[in-house]
Amino acid sequence: MAKYTIDTIFNQFQKGFNCQTHRREAMKNLNSLYHKQRSLIMDALLINKQEINSINYESWNNLYWSIPHNLHQWKPKHHLSLIIVDLGCDEYIKTINELKDLRDAIKDTEILPVITNDSKIKIKQIEKSIEEYIKSKQQQFISGLSLAHIFNGLNVSVNSHYVTNQHNNTFIRCFYYLNGKMTALQMIIAIAEQYAEDIK
Repeated sequence: MAKYTIDTIFNQFQKGFNCQTHRREAMKNLNSLYHKQRSLIMDALLINKQEINSINYESWNNLYWSIPHNLHQWKPKHHLSLIIVDLGCDEYIKTINELKDLRDAIKDTEILPVITNDSKIKIKQIEKSIEEYIKSKQQQFISGLSLAHIFNGLNVSVNSHYVTNQHNNTFIRCFYYLNGKMTALQMIIAIAEQYAEDIK
């Protein structure tokens, strides 16, 4: 098993990075995870090479060699082209898109101080309230749920869905957005607290 998974890196992102070294390490580990997904897609292309070649060799060739070497080069066009080929790579594509979104968010996030116990309690309360909401709606996924009432009126929303990890543990993964931009929960809490202080 890889030392780092998308869940461990995602949890690091939610807590915030308190130094550049940790952020760079997270970016490096995301790229390693991307390489694994990339290999799976390329293997699928090779397995189906003969079938695709009979339709259009040039399309197969262009697709095979266009898959980026690094995560930061991944673009929506790669997603669309692989869906068109329909090789059963949906899960790989979904994971890559999550890795790319997470990479972009980590790249833009600010360095934060070490998370406090009060913040840890708030994070657990927020995650519990989201989980209870999902269960009450009997849904597996929610998108754009407003959390303004929790964050002192800030424009915060969340996309959440159930995830089962390699140990068969099921939990809810939440992507938080401040003004439409994916932002670490710890950062949102810090901004909301500062906002409340400014109002006072």
